[in-house]
Amino acid sequence: MDAAAELQAAGRILARGTSGAVVAEVARDVVERWRGGAATLAQLGAAVGEARAAQGAAGLALLRAAVDAAADGGRTGAALALAAGVAAALAARGAGRTAAGERACAVVADLAADLAADHGADRGAVGAALDAAAAMAAAGLRGHVRRLARGGAVLRAAAVAERPEAVAALVEAGSLHDARWAADQVHCAAAALLAAQERSDQADPRAIESALAVLRVGEAVCARCFVDDAGVARAALVPLWCTVVDALALVHFATLALGGRTGPDAFRRAAEAAVRFVAGRADEADAAVRRLFAQQPCLRFLARQPVRSVAPARACVVLFYLDLLEHVAADLRPQTLARLVLPLAAQYARSAADSGADWFESGHALLLAALDAGAAREVVPWYAALLLRQYPDAGLSADLLRIAYTAAVRAAAPDAALARDCVAQLLRRLDDYAGAGPVATARRRELLGVLAAQLAAVPLPALPPLMAEVRARVTADPDWATRRALADALQAVVLDHADALRKPALATWVWQLRRDVNDSLDA
Repeated sequence: MDAAAELQAAGRILARGTSGAVVAEVARDVVERWRGGAATLAQLGAAVGEARAAQGAAGLALLRAAVDAAADGGRTGAALALAAGVAAALAARGAGRTAAGERACAVVADLAADLAADHGADRGAVGAALDAAAAMAAAGLRGHVRRLARGGAVLRAAAVAERPEAVAALVEAGSLHDARWAADQVHCAAAALLAAQERSDQADPRAIESALAVLRVGEAVCARCFVDDAGVARAALVPLWCTVVDALALVHFATLALGGRTGPDAFRRAAEAAVRFVAGRADEADAAVRRLFAQQPCLRFLARQPVRSVAPARACVVLFYLDLLEHVAADLRPQTLARLVLPLAAQYARSAADSGADWFESGHALLLAALDAGAAREVVPWYAALLLRQYPDAGLSADLLRIAYTAAVRAAAPDAALARDCVAQLLRRLDDYAGAGPVATARRRELLGVLAAQLAAVPLPALPPLMAEVRARVTADPDWATRRALADALQAVVLDHADALRKPALATWVWQLRRDVNDSLDA
């Protein structure tokens, strides 16, 4: 009789035998002789559990004898796999709270803890224990799931990618310490996926699937620690927050492949929970960002390197951080923004051709968020000059120029001299398009629209000179259609963006300007 036939015969005895002594002896023999077949033994345990559960109390009593014998026969991966198969089957059939079910679950937890302590559990046995944990969690056996989670007995980096639902169940049922262990395994799995992607020329569908599993477990950690009441001081959770966030960043190459910038549901929920945890809390947000830059040295390195030298998968890590930092910039201290955030944002905002459209857009968004938060206001003139250089041929449209330039001037408004310098740069750029050709006319119209938007952004002392400058340039423009379009744009600025202090004066001014523009058609 070959090995497979012998195992089938043993399985029939375990499932149908009526003598407790015989069933126990066969169970001991099975875990002794088939130590290398954890997956097979887990399947055998599940089949035996199904059969015995259908036999009622007598069958469950014999099943408990088999589980006890398997555990007594040796603290091995084979025993763990067999008990895990039994526990999973009983939990799935609603028999997890019977004496046999409770004993099987307890044996799985005990064996997993013992084998983890001496690193004796093989991958197949750990997988079987995780499958049992998922079944226990679904059956509401949280006490046993919590025991399995304790100390990271069955949490391994490989398991995160292979059995995310089971690992998530362990995280949800376990303690905060267990969640920290899970976060470390999530980070290890994410780092391995990124390293494999950097060695490959194209995305591997299996890697994408594994990354989705990492995101699912990361979401569970966020829900356990950053949404629910973790029961500890928030500052103590900053290292855990950094670990989870960095794991999300490491698999961002897969996030983009799965759902673009927004990513799959698991990514969105995890990222939103992470941002909410630090939003509005300057101490935690600042400490978290400084720690991120310290543990992810590529961020500071990439802020000083040519963008084209960055590998595509690694560039996705940076894209994640650009987007994340934009959401927390308002809560960061000026020193952190100036020393860490601004150099990174500036590197990717310099050129759409070098950075890529998404990176270019995110770099500008982060720069504006940092300036709006009051960081290094003295860089506003540099940023204004950068915007004017990038319009219109280096990736910046007229609409984006208007939005970004207005935000930059508004950030500089507390310093009237800086705001005036920005307006002066814009006026000099306008002078470059003083000609009458169609291209010059189109560019001049767009830049005059940008200039008009500054009426709502400049400090109040600078408003009257700007009003006079805008009026002179609008009325002097040789193209009547341009004059009419600008009058409409000015009215929109006054109605939609001007504050209460400047709106009365601007309303009268723009009304008179519209009359003059209309009258100029007949002149």
